[in-house]
Amino acid sequence: MEVRRISALGQGEAALRTARVWCVLAIPICVGAAALLRASLFRDFDRAAQITAFVAVCCVPISILWTLDVSYLVALEKYRSVLAVLLSQPCTYLVSVIVALSLVSLTPAAVIVCSVAGTVVAGAVSFTLTRVSIRGAYARPVPMLRNSIRYAGSAVAEAAGNRVDQVVGLPVLGATEAGFYSVAATVASVPIAFGQAVGARHFPKVARAKIAGNILAARATAARRAVATSASVLLPAILAVFVGIPVIFGSEYSGAVIPAIVCTIGSSAMIVSYVLSLTLAAEGRGIRMAVTQAIALCVGMIGLLLLGPKFGAVGAAVASALSSLALLIILVAVSGLSFRDLRPRLSDFRHAFADMLSKGE
Repeated sequence: MEVRRISALGQGEAALRTARVWCVLAIPICVGAAALLRASLFRDFDRAAQITAFVAVCCVPISILWTLDVSYLVALEKYRSVLAVLLSQPCTYLVSVIVALSLVSLTPAAVIVCSVAGTVVAGAVSFTLTRVSIRGAYARPVPMLRNSIRYAGSAVAEAAGNRVDQVVGLPVLGATEAGFYSVAATVASVPIAFGQAVGARHFPKVARAKIAGNILAARATAARRAVATSASVLLPAILAVFVGIPVIFGSEYSGAVIPAIVCTIGSSAMIVSYVLSLTLAAEGRGIRMAVTQAIALCVGMIGLLLLGPKFGAVGAAVASALSSLALLIILVAVSGLSFRDLRPRLSDFRHAFADMLSKGE
């Protein structure tokens, strides 16, 4: 978020270079953390899972790098590039999971490898699209790091929420049901990219509105556009899931259809939540973002542990949807809005489509 803020002021390349340096410096820390986790949390894993989990933790800086690149692209209003990066990770993960299910069993090691593959591909795509070389001016590192700390908790909670349910789901659901849920969650995450594009469009507007003193009006507009986006993509997404999974992947994946539909409904709430989160970020309210993300993560994990063993992939999908709904309710409350403010107007649908398809500069 700090990279996005600085980039919006016209110093994006310098900020991105400095942020990348911090990511490189974080590699030894990640290696050390991976070693500690292998000796503690991962010690009951089989050898293959231990090695892949170790590598996955070491690859965390790559996740940070492509997230930074997305912030830079958002500030430049290159929304199609943002969409390409955001879609590359779940699509790669989904294809990898399908290949793993076809060639080998979906072991914990295979799931981790699929996740790492998605991260690496997203990093490669984002680096290619930003076109920022290591040569050039750099932002002041210490002030930049200090200003970034307020967003750290939210980033950690969001990153954990994106994948921890699928990792925890392996022992809770079993390999087959975990495989169905993994496919369902990944397919259902695709519509969220449209919400991210809409949120990116409104981030600078909300930041400017704070200075002008009309932040609530700007936030309400962004929220209505998000609801319009969610309503526009929900039914087509459900239809695509219902028809597409059996046709493309075969009848053996039919067990992923209902979980995918449930997760897609949850994704409709996540579209609005993501936009509201960005409006908080534009105000610099990183602590509130972190708290809301952490609460939603806890709701999802508790739901998974309660519903997963009995209802399998469907139970895990319901837990995920409940987590998304909890996040939305809390974000509406902390944003100073009511659900009446989220009711879209006809013009919001038109502008939402323009936001989703905007190429930017």
